Formats: sequence, structure tokens, C-alpha cells
Amino acid sequence: MPMTHAMPESDRFASLGEVAALLRAACPAGYERAWIEATVGDDWDEQTICCERRGERLQPDTGVAACFRIGRILREVRKSMHDDGNPRWSRCTFTIFPDGRHTLEMIGDE
Repeated sequence: MPMTHAMPESDRFASLGEVAALLRAACPAGYERAWIEATVGDDWDEQTICCERRGERLQPDTGVAACFRIGRILREVRKSMHDDGNPRWSRCTFTIFPDGRHTLEMIGDE
């Protein structure tokens, strides 16, 4: 049964701010929230990128380079957390809000 874990508070995960910036840059003006649903392995990832504006779900184009960078950061966060003894996870949702907040919710494998 999957377990959900919250993002740890640590300067080591400051790179998630870059993920937020890349996602924010792809969103249209007036977005209410945006998120990345990802499945992450040791050397691969799959992402679905969405945002919501006026109740409509959109799929903004972040571009290939940004998707590769986002995937690399998510894999680094996953590895770092596991190296620290946290349960391994393979699915996550990274969410941003217009006020600058962002969250990472991980679904554990164990």
C-alpha cells in the first residue's frame, strides 16, 4: 500500500525553487495553480504538466530543456531523500501557487 510523505524542510532541496520557476514560466497569466505529476526512477522520469485557470485545466508547454531539467532535479531529490534513510518513492506531485508557495507530495513504494 503506497504511503504519502511531505517534502522535508532543507536547504538541500532549494533546487525545487528552480522547478517552480520553470513551471511558473510556462503558465498563462492568471493561473490559479499548476502542478507536475511525475513517476521517477533512478535514471528516468515521466511527467504530466498541468495548470488551472478560471476552472479550466490546461497543459502548458514547458519545452524539452525544461522538462529534462525538472526530471533531473526530481531524481536528485528522490536519491538524496533515500540516501538519508527515507522510504523510497516513485510518484510525486509538485504544485505551485501564484503567491510563490510550492509543495512536493511523494507517494512511497513501501
